[in-house]
Amino acid sequence: MTVAGTDVSLAQLNNAGTAPVAITTAKGVLTITGYNTLTGVLTYNYDPAGTSKDHSSGANSVFDTVAVSVTESGGNIASGTLTVLITDSVPLASADTEQVAEGTTSATTAVTGNVIAGRVSEEADNTGADTPISVVGVAATNTASSLADTSTVNADIGGNYGKINIAVDGSYVYTLDNVLPAVQALNAGDTLTDTFTYTIKDSDGSLSFTTVTITINGVTDTPSIAVNDVIVNEGAGSLTFTVNRSGNTSLASSVSYATAKDGLQKSAQ
Repeated sequence: MTVAGTDVSLAQLNNAGTAPVAITTAKGVLTITGYNTLTGVLTYNYDPAGTSKDHSSGANSVFDTVAVSVTESGGNIASGTLTVLITDSVPLASADTEQVAEGTTSATTAVTGNVIAGRVSEEADNTGADTPISVVGVAATNTASSLADTSTVNADIGGNYGKINIAVDGSYVYTLDNVLPAVQALNAGDTLTDTFTYTIKDSDGSLSFTTVTITINGVTDTPSIAVNDVIVNEGAGSLTFTVNRSGNTSLASSVSYATAKDGLQKSAQ
């Protein structure tokens, strides 16, 4: 017999169960895996190997037509075709999560990851057969829609408490803005979340979107009081000191005083 222009002998058919016969077709590989000499039934599998297929005309628009002919012992030839429908393989983006701790200084705090690979296997995107996969859009919040805008990739996208920068390959950096009052108000056990939407595209143009959510874990800051040395002269006046909250925020306070026979009298304000 002949399959896709490749001759297959009777001996090869008889041994296909232990020595499969692989035949390259126009759009894939057909492998003969068995042959029943009593019924004449031939078994095979098909793999649409190679580059991605163009499904721009629809998910069910790509076919591989394989010519098949069988020659009988008497020399008669029977011909036909085997038509394989190659359906579109679409990517599936899986939601990602990451955590970052509130900083104890005004300096920014960053965390890195990859939205395509995922932090754990359950968060890895299903790339399908049409690789490679790339990030083509990033937006703040959960937009519940895809975005194909390459100007948002490899760019800082501002969120509620920081910014994220996602590259084409899915790698990202989230930078927390520790100066924000909402961030500095966090104590241990408190959390905030910053959510972004990203969109991936496979090599034949299919899109899928989901979110990456950053959880910000609070840290209880320890206040410190800084008081400058002062010289109090006879009379009345005030001195001022500053309460620093671990270098991030400060509260100015003052003490009024008046001298008397019995010493310094003071009252906090």
